Amino acid sequence: MNDTLHDRTDATDDYLHRALLDLADDAPHDPQLAATIRRRSGWRRMTTAAPVAAALAVLLVVAGMLLFRPARPAPTHPASACQPVQTSVLPSWARVGFTDPEPEMPSVLSDHGLFLAIVFVPALVSPPAADYNNKILWAARPADPRQTSMSAGDRVDLSFHIDGRLEGTSTTMSTTVPGGPGPSIVDVPAPGCWVLRLTWGRYTDTVALPYADRASAGSTTG
Repeated sequence: MNDTLHDRTDATDDYLHRALLDLADDAPHDPQLAATIRRRSGWRRMTTAAPVAAALAVLLVVAGMLLFRPARPAPTHPASACQPVQTSVLPSWARVGFTDPEPEMPSVLSDHGLFLAIVFVPALVSPPAADYNNKILWAARPADPRQTSMSAGDRVDLSFHIDGRLEGTSTTMSTTVPGGPGPSIVDVPAPGCWVLRLTWGRYTDTVALPYADRASAGSTTG
């Protein structure tokens, strides 16, 4: 009878030995944990019921560590600077030239509120549409830079400079509106979210404008 019990214990030891080695092989993502499992698999063969129970407990704990380890959070992507162009009543300082006392137009306000891009087309597109231009009317909140110069001798560049970068890329564009903010056609080399740096005299601000792909916008290609 003792021989039979001894044989059963040896069989249990062999089973635990193989199970621990298999468990170590299934944990390549944690080399330290895998090494610990392999060391435990090399323990001296157990010949009594109590050590066998202890080994089973170790096996269950290690398996639980592998199975119930918290998952790593999925990587997040930064939000785009562009938002859909909304139609709303223009601020009072941007209504010059409009006959309606409270005109409603699609527009985007610059980050610091110095300039307003009033969009005069169904959608800004790239490449440019064949049936309409990417027309933007720029309105400025601050006064003419000549009225705010530090001294009478200051020379002020009155042109309105637009320097853009396609979000997430190194693609850039530049254009100038002579004489300051006003009517303009702003074309860009590729669709996407364009972050535009606006400069007028000593005033600078940024605005993000979305340009749709001409094909997806459904405009006439000619």
